[in-house]
Amino acid sequence: MSSPECKISSDFSQLQRRERTYQRGYGNIFSNPRTTYKWPKFPNAYQMPGWVFRDFVKHRHRDTMQRQYHGLEEDRYLSPYDGHLAKLVVQAAQDVYDGPPNSTWRRTFVRNISPFFIHVANYPFNDVPIDVKTWTNEDWTKICLKWIPACVGLLGTVCVLSSILYIAAL
Repeated sequence: MSSPECKISSDFSQLQRRERTYQRGYGNIFSNPRTTYKWPKFPNAYQMPGWVFRDFVKHRHRDTMQRQYHGLEEDRYLSPYDGHLAKLVVQAAQDVYDGPPNSTWRRTFVRNISPFFIHVANYPFNDVPIDVKTWTNEDWTKICLKWIPACVGLLGTVCVLSSILYIAAL
């Protein structure tokens, strides 16, 4: 029995590769003009939703502690800490955070992106294309020259972390 062959549609186009995007983390606090600030609740910095519900009827919600909320419809969730109805805030990747405000919920940026040693390990590859097949001789030279400081940085990071963990274990 022969297996069916895959046919590619004539309107199929190859996926376009996008450039590598980096998460700015707390750098978003001052770099995006749509960022709103509040204190002392968390998250302190977020973007307001771009869309709102058309329903202007007041809704009633009774939570687990028999507290009642009367208000307009908007994206909310039940807080796991005290059971009240809280406004929904979603952590968004950098492309979404910088993109158009086309949601009904609040957006905040991604915090605590990765540990320091991961940044050091990825340092040789941060200026080259993602696809290895497209690397040029110049890209290979950059990687080789950045490899030595990255190894020294990783060695220093491991030594510092191991001494801190050794002291903490005593």
